[in-house]
Amino acid sequence: MLAAELISNSIPPLKTSDTVQKSLDRMTEFKLYHLPIVNEEQFLGLLTEDELIEIRDGEEQIGGLQLTLLNPFVYEDAHIYDIIRLFNQLHLSVVPVLDYKKNYLGLISINNVLE
Repeated sequence: MLAAELISNSIPPLKTSDTVQKSLDRMTEFKLYHLPIVNEEQFLGLLTEDELIEIRDGEEQIGGLQLTLLNPFVYEDAHIYDIIRLFNQLHLSVVPVLDYKKNYLGLISINNVLE
């Protein structure tokens, strides 16, 4: 099974215009600790819940913050074993999937892999 077959279309990525509170709400809604930030089709990085919790102003846009973004991803033809290894090594709740032009295609949640 390849990454492109495991993409979850029900979880939208964050945008730089989203607020801290909206980002936290979406993480809670989908029971995830990470979400990708995407600007149009460009993957900017993974945002962590731990980092957002420390920000006091929930109405601040995430694009204006100094954040430490994680940058793990897999290409669309990555094998499921490589995806599982990345989940395990980096303790991720999602893994972004990119094409070879580095455009964001979607994400794979750990919940999808376990189902």
